[in-house]
Amino acid sequence: MREIDNIRKIFDDMEPAEGHFERFLEKANSSKRIEFRRNTPRKRLFWKAVLFPVAASVMMIFGANLLIKTMNVKSDSFSKTVAVMEDPQDIYNAYMDVVRDCYDYFSSLTSYDPRNGVSEHFNTLECITSEHIPLLEVLPEELSDREKAEILKEYYNRRVASVVELRKYVASIVR
Repeated sequence: MREIDNIRKIFDDMEPAEGHFERFLEKANSSKRIEFRRNTPRKRLFWKAVLFPVAASVMMIFGANLLIKTMNVKSDSFSKTVAVMEDPQDIYNAYMDVVRDCYDYFSSLTSYDPRNGVSEHFNTLECITSEHIPLLEVLPEELSDREKAEILKEYYNRRVASVVELRKYVASIVR
């Protein structure tokens, strides 16, 4: 405690350096005082403060979209959907919806990272799903719509199961 008391005495006894009061008065002089302009725009841009939250929100939306698309298509849901359909054209349209969703899913994966190898799986998807002439057009006219629907259900259920397996495989690669 004695050292602190000694230091206090030293500072209490000391006077400011010579000319200190004149320098203080000179700085306080209004003609030489620096004034800040309050009406000018700041140098710091507003977008810097907003950029990170906006980018994070956009990435969360895209990530949730990919997750939903990954979980969305299942062969069980397709078979349940077409099980109640009687019109062959409706079955074909449901199949094409699954194919379109899978192409969209692969496209979204390649747009995020073109080097992730997903683009190579487009050929496999095309081999599974492409038909030069759709089966619906090849079926004989003598068959009733119900018989055509049964044939299409069986045929497209197999294809959708293959598409779903390919999609699961690609999703496992990307993660």
